[in-house]
Amino acid sequence: MHFQKVGGTSLDLGNKLNARWVQDMNDMISNVYTLSSFDITPLDGGSVTTTVATGGSAAFIGGQTGNVVPASTGIIKLQTALRGRSYRGRLFLGPSAEGNIDNGQQGAGIIGTVGPAWNTFRANMLADLWQMVVASYTLGTASPVTNIVAEQGVATMRRRQTRIRDGLGL
Repeated sequence: MHFQKVGGTSLDLGNKLNARWVQDMNDMISNVYTLSSFDITPLDGGSVTTTVATGGSAAFIGGQTGNVVPASTGIIKLQTALRGRSYRGRLFLGPSAEGNIDNGQQGAGIIGTVGPAWNTFRANMLADLWQMVVASYTLGTASPVTNIVAEQGVATMRRRQTRIRDGLGL
């Protein structure tokens, strides 16, 4: 996730993330997992990463029950007012659990809870003057997120092996 605020600090962002995060945002994640901290890295080219602990609140525990489905994640789509691949964002939330997945799809109840929870989170962060953005490293831009959608399909998160591909001359 990327956020912008004029004069904002990493510690302030971490405190706001802790205050605004709600458990419904985690309903695509297995309840075996807990988010224990945020690593906040300013994209200014010189500042160091700040780690802010979540404090172990129930808001940071996954919401799905059942065994973990290997390499599966839920998808949160970040929409902006601009078109094109540099203005789209995605968050991958996982690992998912068997309890709410059927034929590669998240349950409709999960989608009906997660999407609105993320939009409320975005609005609450904006009320604290932290604008959620999609950052394009290629264009050097940051576009405000206007809507967040929880997608029903389950994704597989894979690492991009560009070093291997580039080394083979492919």
